[in-house]
Amino acid sequence: MAIAILDTDLLTASGNITIPNNCTMIHALVFGSESPPRINGALMSKIVSVPANTKVPAISAHEFTVSQDDVAVPFVISGTHVTLYYTSGAGMYRPSVLLGNRTTGNLSGDLPAAASDLAIAILAGMIGATTIKGDGSEFTYDRNDTFLKTGHMTPGDTVLSCELKDVGVSAGYTIDGGSIYHPAVLVSAAYESWEPEYHWVSWNFLFVTTTFPYQKIYGEYDNGVATGNRMAWNYDGNPPGRSYTKYVYTYHPAVYTPAWTEDLPDINVPGGEQAQVNGIVVLIQLGAAQEFVPKIVIGQ
Repeated sequence: MAIAILDTDLLTASGNITIPNNCTMIHALVFGSESPPRINGALMSKIVSVPANTKVPAISAHEFTVSQDDVAVPFVISGTHVTLYYTSGAGMYRPSVLLGNRTTGNLSGDLPAAASDLAIAILAGMIGATTIKGDGSEFTYDRNDTFLKTGHMTPGDTVLSCELKDVGVSAGYTIDGGSIYHPAVLVSAAYESWEPEYHWVSWNFLFVTTTFPYQKIYGEYDNGVATGNRMAWNYDGNPPGRSYTKYVYTYHPAVYTPAWTEDLPDINVPGGEQAQVNGIVVLIQLGAAQEFVPKIVIGQ
């Protein structure tokens, strides 16, 4: 007799789940939280968890004893991704567990087991590629993402040699240094004034009348602009000019330095950092068998 996985769910949001017929236990592998999800309003029981750090997120494993099968019930997620295993024939989890964080990218150890056990595992990586192996073979992956894997395996004998690995090494990269906007700066405020404007009025010859008495006609120009005034002048030379000063209202707008954007230098981040890994392997024993194996906790 063996533990049967009736179905799995890969969840990223809360909602309803359907518990299959003959399901007796539900196990959850959570990515992104140490807290348990809720099934039909009840919290799942935490088995183990590994806290987050600045490189990799938290992970955790939980279990739930089913009281009613072949039914849809509400599910409240914890973390960002949850893998649910609906099983038949499963009993309690074994006290032997593999869990923890490894800055070397390799979490490994031997767990006492029984051939009738079901091993479930979760890995949170940093760079990739990532693998979960038991006795040298990869687990059957239920979620197979670059930085997140969940899977299961049946041990072949009384010892399950486990290895959870992220072999990635960070590559160097460049971050845009961004920019700083320098706003315009007031140099002088706006003001009003009456400014003197010099004018010269002159008379320019236009024509001679064609009827008697013949007269020379001159036009008036103010700073070179015709005013429309005319006069007859029959003497030698042009009529005398004149000058005057006129005061003109002037608005002086505010003066600013121009705004400008300063580009900052790019930031070079060196590579060569080994990926970290968070991992958990839990052994679920057959409900009827309850084989005795010694307790070992690896990784804490």
